[in-house]
Amino acid sequence: MPTQATNNGPDFSLCGPFNGRNGQTAARWLKKLEWELKRCSSTQGTITPAEYLQAVELLLVDDAAVWAETTPGIAELLEDLDPTEDTLAQFKALFLQKYPTKTLDTPAIHFDSKIADLRQLADEPLIAYYKRMITLLSRVGGRDRPSMTATRLPALSPLEAAMLNTVMRAFTRGIRDPDVRREALRGLVSVERLLIRVYTMAEDS
Repeated sequence: MPTQATNNGPDFSLCGPFNGRNGQTAARWLKKLEWELKRCSSTQGTITPAEYLQAVELLLVDDAAVWAETTPGIAELLEDLDPTEDTLAQFKALFLQKYPTKTLDTPAIHFDSKIADLRQLADEPLIAYYKRMITLLSRVGGRDRPSMTATRLPALSPLEAAMLNTVMRAFTRGIRDPDVRREALRGLVSVERLLIRVYTMAEDS
């Protein structure tokens, strides 16, 4: 039966609350949440980071709510009064890492070979290429570097930092358009050294 939105916005009957139990995964749940938010958006399907994070905070329950409230940095991201796309990207990366998609009999990922073969495909939007990189980083246990404003998020371990640096270089190297690639390089050498920053600088070029 199709879900119905209320006059004031989505009723979240499709995605429901998230508790992280019984095989519930972040990736699938977030897709349902985004569909409901876009369907009821008053701005042609655009979801602001504030709307997105407010909905997530509202719908986390039980074990997932405890995780959000007790893990350093998570509550800070969810309660940010003026969140940016960077804030949202950091939360998603941590959420996906905490509640990953379960797969059966999946061959081990060989990080070096995957990175060596990764390139932006012909006609592939930059955002889709970026999401492939984030997915790979998450699957090998990595994450993006916390921004300088996210003071409560734990710093990267040496292994996480090494993986992230490799992914950022590979992401930049694999961008097809040379002008866009040059802008991405500016993000690569920025002080913060965030993958999301490399992507946004390339996207804004």
